[in-house]
Amino acid sequence: MWQNIAKSFQTELNDLGNALSFAPAWAIWATLLVGIFVVACLVHAGVLAFLHRLFRGRRPYLNRVLDATKNPIRLALLLLALAIALPAAPLGPDGKFILFTAWRWALFA
Repeated sequence: MWQNIAKSFQTELNDLGNALSFAPAWAIWATLLVGIFVVACLVHAGVLAFLHRLFRGRRPYLNRVLDATKNPIRLALLLLALAIALPAAPLGPDGKFILFTAWRWALFA
């Protein structure tokens, strides 16, 4: 099920990239990734606000757990969005190498 949703997003992003083929590849790539990050942050904020409202007075322990795990959940959503959007980004082999080298350096530095 999740693979189908990810494939659907990737095909939509590919179609969007094809529609914007007149723009330079770096502009499409940057716009795509920034847009995906914004959407992931908005989804995270909406879900977190909904859960806080749902557990407001009745479940103080769950509210504390949500507050404590807010940043790791945001990071996980951003990584998931990046994993979905990156295959659709029009990067050449050199751009992918630079991106993955920077990613590995950021994770293991």
